[in-house]
Amino acid sequence: MINTAEGYPPLKDEKAPLDTSKLTTKDMVVITRRFLAYMKPYLGSFVSGCICALLYGAAAGAQPYFIKILMDDVLRNQDNERLRWLLGAIFLSAVLKGIFMYAQGYLLSFAGQSAVRRLRDDVYSHLQSLSISFFERWQAGQIMYRVITDINLMTDTFTNSIMVLISDVMVFFFAVGMMIYLDWRLTLLAFVASPAIGFVMSKFGGLIQKQVSKMQNRISDLNSIMQENINGIKVIKAFCAEDHERRRFADINHQAFTAVMKSIQFRLTQTPLVDIFGTVGMLVLIGFGSYLVTMGAFTIGDLLAFVAYMLIATSPVNRFSGIYADIRKGMVSAARVYELMDFDREEPDDPGSKELEQVRGKVEFDNVRFEYKSGEPVIQGVTFTASPGEMIAVVGPNGAGKTTLLNLLPRFYPISGGKILIDNEDINKIRIDSLRKHIGLVLQETILFSGTIRENIAYACPDTPQEKIEEAARIANAHNFITSLPRGYDTAVGEGGVGLSGGQRQRISIARTILRQPEILILDEATSSLDQESEAQLQEALERLMKDRTTFVIAHRLSTINRADRILVLENGTVAETGTHDELMARNGLYRRLYEAQATLEEEGGTVTSTAEKVNE
Repeated sequence: MINTAEGYPPLKDEKAPLDTSKLTTKDMVVITRRFLAYMKPYLGSFVSGCICALLYGAAAGAQPYFIKILMDDVLRNQDNERLRWLLGAIFLSAVLKGIFMYAQGYLLSFAGQSAVRRLRDDVYSHLQSLSISFFERWQAGQIMYRVITDINLMTDTFTNSIMVLISDVMVFFFAVGMMIYLDWRLTLLAFVASPAIGFVMSKFGGLIQKQVSKMQNRISDLNSIMQENINGIKVIKAFCAEDHERRRFADINHQAFTAVMKSIQFRLTQTPLVDIFGTVGMLVLIGFGSYLVTMGAFTIGDLLAFVAYMLIATSPVNRFSGIYADIRKGMVSAARVYELMDFDREEPDDPGSKELEQVRGKVEFDNVRFEYKSGEPVIQGVTFTASPGEMIAVVGPNGAGKTTLLNLLPRFYPISGGKILIDNEDINKIRIDSLRKHIGLVLQETILFSGTIRENIAYACPDTPQEKIEEAARIANAHNFITSLPRGYDTAVGEGGVGLSGGQRQRISIARTILRQPEILILDEATSSLDQESEAQLQEALERLMKDRTTFVIAHRLSTINRADRILVLENGTVAETGTHDELMARNGLYRRLYEAQATLEEEGGTVTSTAEKVNE
């Protein structure tokens, strides 16, 4: 497992989901220590803040002692000179209290917020290093909730709540120290209700944690549903499924509401109970203290000062019941964040991995095997060689493993057996960043990022001169439509390329790949979003691009298949047939059935993705 705070164990086994409703004391200690590791660079600010909190407690705690002096000495002796001095001391203590309150709040917040900033950077950086398989298992809404909402809740816990807690602890111990100074017997009596208070907070803290865990899981589900809904709104409307989506959302929303209300209910019950037990202790204290005054063992000033210190000590205890609930809530969020951090990074490079330089483009698959789950093979013993400059078309029915096979080349998944070689070099012995630098990828699902068209084309090479960007766009048949836009290459495309047609987004994506000038190309249904006229223009550009480059194409369209130097026909993860188009047609096998089905669909105006379904019939 990868841990940002090295030396600390992960909270869970990656194979077993983390149950945040059952965090143990050990778990919370680990969470706290891992967070404190982020605070090490700001230890000076943290310690200074604690010192200021102690001085704040001293300034606040001095005032009740001044009341004792006022009652027992000044008023009894009618000492006006000492009265002026005492009033000045009270005013000074109030000023110092305000100064130290500001200083401890700022210093502790600076240390906490700085630590959270580093944590947020690390979480985002860690996400970039996770494997493709992780993002296939986790929904985007779940990840976003943990990175944004859970970290914000952690911020509240480890800055606001912890800051108040530290200040209250300092005030509490100073007040208790003064109580012991005044009378240790009364001090012991004052805490007669402490065991009951501790039991109530422990009991309700666990109940609150359980409900908070349920609430956060449900809200995470709501995020996922919202993400799916926005991405699939056309499908929802096409199938008239709006009512179904409303019911699905309302059901999860109600579950989240129930968990929230139960946690509020437990918290609202906990605070009055703590207050009641505290009041019982206060009444016992006042009764016994009054008895000591009547017996002459205690002065009125002593009793007033002691009660004042008791109130000062009780106030943090009462607040602590609420802070404790917030801390348990923050611990749940922290556990969810660290669960994310504990997932293994993408398979690391082997020691001694080398750079891939001067690539010619020879690619060999040698008895390659792959399985997502142990015992369930997806790719089984695939062997073939692609020569430099050769175009290989990969076809087959749905689920045959076409995309999975080519995803093994840039090491999106670790192969389960066999070898993949580029220019006779095992890809597992090549640095992963160096490997991917030489492989261009154009996906069927076009991905554009928020920003300008220029920024999207130059995504991998941000310092590229404008003329190079325009050259790539011309090759991809995108320059004309880009320059016709109001702001040309500075046009903002929006998230996912909103505002552009599917064909336009695809051509920008292709221009992005062209600009990188890779020696090996993977085109996964790259022309599926284009109409026939645009495809014809683009095919000519792609042919120029593919010259002297090894190209793998996953496609069903006849125009693409016919141009291939060699065709691999996959079936159930194995190479069922291989050869040129004419050779495979003459064999009268699976390829011929696929080809004829596609030809029929194109004549009828059918969709590309329907081909495999027709063959499977």
